[in-house]
Amino acid sequence: MALFRFVYTLLALGDVGLTQAAPKCRCLYGQSCWPDEASFAVLSQQLSQPLLRPVPPASACYPVSSPSGNCAEVLAKFTDASWRSDQPGALENPNFETYLHRNGTVDGCYRDTTLGFPCKQGSVPPIGVDARTVEDIQAAVVFARKNNLRLVVKNTGHDYLGRSAGRGGFMLWTHHLKDTSHSDSFIPQGAPTSSKTYNAVTLGAGVQWHEAYDYANQQGRFIVGGISLGGTVGAAGGWLLGGGHSAFAPRHGLGVDNVIQLKVVVADGRHLTVNAYQHSDLFWALRGGGGGTYGVVTSATYQSHPEFPLTMSVISTNFSSPDIAQSVITEFISLHANLSNAQWGGYTSFSKSNFQVLYVAPNVSQEVTEATLAPFIARTNTTTGGAVQTLSFALPSFYTWYNAVFNAPDQGTQVGSQVELTSRLLPLRLAREQPANIAKTLLSIDGGVAGNLIAGGVIHSIDPSSTGLNPSWRKAIGQFYVAVGWPEGASGSEILHQRNILKQNTDVLDKITTDSGAYLNEGSLYERDFRKTYFGSTTFCVQPFHLPTYGIMEEPFILPSYISLDSQRHELLCGLTACAFEIASVNSSSPNRRTFEVPSSFTFEELHWSIQYLMGWACDQDHEFNFYGRVYRGAQHTHFSEEDVILKVAPKSIDDDDGVQDEHEVLLSDLFSSGGRFSGEVTNPNGEVAVLVYTYDLGDYWEHEIKFIGLQPLSDSRPLLMSPSDNLVEQSLNTMGDTLELDQLEPRNLVDFQDQDRWKVHIERMAEVSGQFAKMEIYEDDF
Repeated sequence: MALFRFVYTLLALGDVGLTQAAPKCRCLYGQSCWPDEASFAVLSQQLSQPLLRPVPPASACYPVSSPSGNCAEVLAKFTDASWRSDQPGALENPNFETYLHRNGTVDGCYRDTTLGFPCKQGSVPPIGVDARTVEDIQAAVVFARKNNLRLVVKNTGHDYLGRSAGRGGFMLWTHHLKDTSHSDSFIPQGAPTSSKTYNAVTLGAGVQWHEAYDYANQQGRFIVGGISLGGTVGAAGGWLLGGGHSAFAPRHGLGVDNVIQLKVVVADGRHLTVNAYQHSDLFWALRGGGGGTYGVVTSATYQSHPEFPLTMSVISTNFSSPDIAQSVITEFISLHANLSNAQWGGYTSFSKSNFQVLYVAPNVSQEVTEATLAPFIARTNTTTGGAVQTLSFALPSFYTWYNAVFNAPDQGTQVGSQVELTSRLLPLRLAREQPANIAKTLLSIDGGVAGNLIAGGVIHSIDPSSTGLNPSWRKAIGQFYVAVGWPEGASGSEILHQRNILKQNTDVLDKITTDSGAYLNEGSLYERDFRKTYFGSTTFCVQPFHLPTYGIMEEPFILPSYISLDSQRHELLCGLTACAFEIASVNSSSPNRRTFEVPSSFTFEELHWSIQYLMGWACDQDHEFNFYGRVYRGAQHTHFSEEDVILKVAPKSIDDDDGVQDEHEVLLSDLFSSGGRFSGEVTNPNGEVAVLVYTYDLGDYWEHEIKFIGLQPLSDSRPLLMSPSDNLVEQSLNTMGDTLELDQLEPRNLVDFQDQDRWKVHIERMAEVSGQFAKMEIYEDDF
C-alpha cells in the first residue's frame, strides 16, 4: 500500500505584526491590568470585613532567621484539619498551595525550613474577601467580573482537584457563613401551596459537617452528609455540588438527591433562590453538573430524616500469597454487590498483602448483621489460615456512631500531605458478572486501592435525568480510588513522575467500568475524556441549560470543576500564539491553497486531527511526523505492542533511544513558538529550510506542502480554520458555518485526543454549541 505523504515546509518567520485583540483571559496579580490599591479600597468600603491578604500557612516560619508569625503553632497544627480550614491561605492538601511551572520549577512555602527553599506565594491568591453576608459575596463577584479577575471560591480547602486555589487570583472565602435553621414543614420557594412539605435543615455555605451533624442532632434528625475525620468538609459547597456521597447514601440517596433548595449568587451579581419550581435548570445543573462553575452557593436546604440505630462491623486480614488475595477479594466484590442493594455502606482498602472493610448496616440489628457476614468471614478465615479479625457492635444512632468513629480525639488526620487521586465507579453489573476480573484488576495496582462503598440501594431507583449528576452513579455500587504523593519540597520532575504513575493507574482502573465514570470531587486531573468520565456522554443532552440567563456568557466562574483551576489553561492560552499555516496539494495542476491556524499549544496529535477535518478526510490510520530524525507517533497505532493498545497506555519507552516520541506529549510551541527550538528562525540548525514530514497511510501517494506563515496573537475572534479565498470548512465542518472559533477548542493538557471518534464527537459538540449560543465563550459541558 502506498503512503499518503505530506511535506510540511515550516518557515519560522517569528511573530507577525498584528494588533492583538482584547484578551478574554483573566487578569492576574502582577499584570498591568490588576486593579490598583485605590480600586481595592473602594471595594473594601462595600464589605463587612477588611480585605484578606492570604498567605501560605507555613509563611509564619519565614524568614527563618526571624519568623514573621507563630511558627510553633504552624508546626504543631500543620496536619490539623480544623486549623487548616480556618486559615484562608491553607489547603487541606498543601500540594495545591504550590505552583508547578512548565519549566519544572516549583513555587511554594514549606513547613520544613531546612529544605533551603524561599517561601513563595505559589497558587494561593494574594487578596480576597472574607464573606460574612450575601452582600459581601455580591460585591466580590461584581468586582471580579468588572475587573476580569480570576475568581477563586474557597470554603474549607478540602479539594483533591485544587479548585480552592488559583495563582494570581482573587479569593472569595465563604468559610464564615455559619447560619443554620430548621423547619418541620418547609415548602420550597415558588411551590404551589398544596405542595409536599419537608422536615428540612438549612445550612450556610461555611457550615462544616461536624457542625451540621451537631445541629441536626439537636433537632432529633439525621441528614445525609460527608464522612471524614473531624468532619471539616463543607456541608453546602463542593461536596454537594459534585454529587455528595456518604456511607448512608445507599439508604437515603446522595447529597444531590436530598437537597431541596439552594441560594446562589450568579455571575451578574443576583442572589437567586433555585429549586424544582424556579430556576429549575440552574437547580438541575448545580446538582452534580459542574461543581461551583455556575455561581457561589450561599446556603443549601436539605430534607432531613428520622434518626436510626445501626450496626458497624469491621473485618481485616492479611494475605500470604497472591492467590489467596485473589480468592478473598473476588468473594468480597460479590458480597458487596448484594449488600449495597440491602442499603449497607462503608469503606474498604486492600492490596496483595492485606484487606480491611468497615460496614454500617442502618436499622439492622447486630444479630442479623453478624449472620449476614458469617459465611464470608468463615470462608475468608479458612482461605487465610485463620488470619481474620472481626469487630461488631450496635449503636443507637448515626450521631453516636459518627462521634465515636470519626470525631473522637486523636483519631488521626487525612490532611497536611501532598496527595492526588484517580478513581472509578464500580458498576453493579460488572461486580455481579465479573467479580474475579474486577478483583484481579484492582489487585494489580502496586500499593493497593481504597474503596468508598457509598452507592447502590435507593440511588439506583432515582431517575438519572433528575439532576446534572453523571448517570454512572445510578448503576454503581461503590467507588475505588488510588492515590499518589510526594515529599514536601519535591522537584518538578519527581512530581511529574508521580503524576505519570497516576495516569497509568487511571488506565488500569478504567477496566473495572463500562463507561469510565468517576466521582467529580475525587478524581484525576489528567483524564483522557473528562466529559465522559465526570458527566457521562449524555448529561447535557438531558436538559439544555441556558447559560446566558444567569450571566454566565461573561461570567467570572470560568473554572471547570474537573480540572485544577485554570492556571495551566491561562498559562497555555493567555499571551501565547496561534501557528498560521498554508497548505497546498503539490500533485495538483491547480493547487487548492488553504490557510488555517491552530493554537501553538496544540500537540502534534491535535495538529493531525485538525488537518484531517480541515481536508474532510476524518480517517484514523497509521501516521507519523518526522522532524530531522525525531519521530512523533500516536500510542493508538500499530507501532506499539498489542498490549499497549488494549490497555490504552502510552508506553514508557515511547521517548527512547530510537528517536521516537509520543505525539500527544509534544507541543507545536516546543519547536515553533516564542522560546522554542526554532523560534524566529527561517532555517534549521544546518542552515536548511526546516521541513516537517507528515506520513499518512491512505492507500494513495499524495504530497501536500504546508508553509508555516508565522506566529499570531491568540485571538478570541479569529477562527481556528479559515480560508479567505475559498470555503475551507467542508463536509464534516459544514454545520459550523465557515469558522470554528479558537476559544471553543480544548487547551492542551485538558484532554488527550486519543482517537478519531472522540475528536469527531468534540467537533460535533462544538457545532451543536455554536448553534445554541452564537457568541458563547464557555460551555460548561465541554470546558
